[in-house]
Amino acid sequence: MAVGLDTGAHVFSAGEGSCAAFLSNFDTKYNRHYKLPPWSISILPDCTNVVFNSAKVGAQTSRYQMVETYREDTTALEDGSAFTAPALVKQLNITRDSSDYLWYTTSNGQNPTLTVDSRGHALHVFINGNFAGSAYGTRTNTRFTFSRAVNLKAGKNSISLLSIAVGLPNTGLHFEDWTVGVGRVELNSLDQGRKDLTRKTWSYKVGLSGEKMNLVSPSQASYAYFDAPNGDEPLALDMGSMGKGQVWINGQSIGRYWTAVANGTCGECHYTGTYRSPKVVVACQLNDVEELGGDPSRISLVKRTTRNVCVDAYERHPMVANYQLESESTKRMLHQAKVHLRCARGQTMSAITFASYGTPTGICSSFRMGSCHAQNSQAVIVKMCLGKERCKLSVSNSYFGSDPCPNVLKKLSVEAVCSNTT
Repeated sequence: MAVGLDTGAHVFSAGEGSCAAFLSNFDTKYNRHYKLPPWSISILPDCTNVVFNSAKVGAQTSRYQMVETYREDTTALEDGSAFTAPALVKQLNITRDSSDYLWYTTSNGQNPTLTVDSRGHALHVFINGNFAGSAYGTRTNTRFTFSRAVNLKAGKNSISLLSIAVGLPNTGLHFEDWTVGVGRVELNSLDQGRKDLTRKTWSYKVGLSGEKMNLVSPSQASYAYFDAPNGDEPLALDMGSMGKGQVWINGQSIGRYWTAVANGTCGECHYTGTYRSPKVVVACQLNDVEELGGDPSRISLVKRTTRNVCVDAYERHPMVANYQLESESTKRMLHQAKVHLRCARGQTMSAITFASYGTPTGICSSFRMGSCHAQNSQAVIVKMCLGKERCKLSVSNSYFGSDPCPNVLKKLSVEAVCSNTT
């Protein structure tokens, strides 16, 4: 139902004496009975007491401050670990989770188009030891086809396919029937027309020479040394200059990477966990396994350092704990609104750059005083928070001594600077 200009109400009833209402306000005004901040929704489970308002959700806001190589020999397959088969074999039956990589190699004798079907996940093609191209599927469709003109020489030619399977589940129905790796292989435009190489004799080799040499390296491995920075802030590697591969820190794998150009809105980052070795803080070794090229000299170690923390919350913040129906005509506030400020571990609040209880405006890093302001706001916040890692503040008139502007909905806005304690 419409209750006024740019306001509305939805009332629900399950029978005699029961009622729940949702009030919404799309303007900057409020009516005589309920204070509705602009662009907000209030919930009244009994049509009398407000237990939630979408504009009065207070939360802290944090502001952050943000080699030597080994190349895989793509022709060195005669090291004793290769074997042959008269046709293409399922990749998982050979690798058995010992490596992401499997070499397929065969020979043929001039300038045709090579077509390779694969069931995932990526493929690098080498002709006579020279890189001829790559192809890969997607997360939703791992199947793909590599098709490209290749430069063959007169006489015998070697075709090597480095098939890569990543992110495979280790459980599930009919896991033994999962199929990844190379399927049909053909050469087209030869003098004799299309030639099917699928049933030709192929040589297989699991993994890469760099893996067996404990260099944790596929096509190209880079490694460098660095000292761990001071502090306890979260660290990350910026791999924007690289393509696809894996990373190790001090011999501990921290996962694979496959960079892509962002398209649309990016979601939140999800960390796989913390790797911390208290015995290793200097000369840490970074190993990077890179398949597609890239520039390892531009890999950087980035630290997320909390510089400023802010809170912005209204007084009389509705909470379900405040809602206690004793009579149809009585409202009670059982608990005053409280907010928390917290710096990162190993940091304390070294300065309070803004504090106002009243009608401040703006957002974190650009708060401004409003027409209503409790003069002791700064002194109260400094006493409660300065020099501490965390503090808890009440958003109420009594907390700041008096009501700076009666009959006006007030809020508390605070910004603090976090500094390292060491």
